[in-house]
Amino acid sequence: MGENIIRPAKLGDEQQIGTVHVKSWQEAYKGIISPTFLSSLSIEERTNMWKRSLSRPSKEHGVYVVEDADGHIVGFATGGPNRSKDKFPQYEGELYAIYLLKEVWGNGLGEQLTAAVTTHLKNVHGFDSMIVMVLADNPAKKFYERMGGKVVGQETITIDEQAYEELVLGFKI
Repeated sequence: MGENIIRPAKLGDEQQIGTVHVKSWQEAYKGIISPTFLSSLSIEERTNMWKRSLSRPSKEHGVYVVEDADGHIVGFATGGPNRSKDKFPQYEGELYAIYLLKEVWGNGLGEQLTAAVTTHLKNVHGFDSMIVMVLADNPAKKFYERMGGKVVGQETITIDEQAYEELVLGFKI
C-alpha cells in the first residue's frame, strides 16, 4: 500500500472535494443534524462552489487535499485569517474547514491536514495562533482538544432552522 499525499488543492479537484464535503457532513453529523437537511446536501452545488473558489486562488487562503495511494481525494482542509477577529482578536488565523471521509478517520490524516494549514498560516501570514469552530455535539471536538485546542468561546448557529451550540477552540501554532 502506498503513501497518502498532502498537497495544495488545484482546479480539477473540485468534484472530489465536493464529494468529500457532502459525504463527510453526512457521516460526521448523522444523528446531530436533521437527516432531511443532510440528505438535501448536493455534491453538484458543493462542486460548483469549489470550482469557483479554486478558479480564483488566493494566497490568503490555503486549501489542501489528502490523496490516498490510488490518487483519490479522501479529505481536505482550508484556513486563512480569522473571520471572527472582532470576537476573538487574540487569534490571528482560522482553520475554516477540515473534512475526511469516514473510512480514513483515525489514520492521522486530520493531523497532517491541520499541519498543512498551520504551516500555511505561519509561512504566508506569520501567524502563531488560530481558532476553529465546531458543533458542540460533533465527536471531532475531541480531535481538536487532542491537538491542543482550548474552548475560548461559544455561539449559537442556525442550520436548517434548528439552533446548535458551536464551540470556538483556540490554538497556539
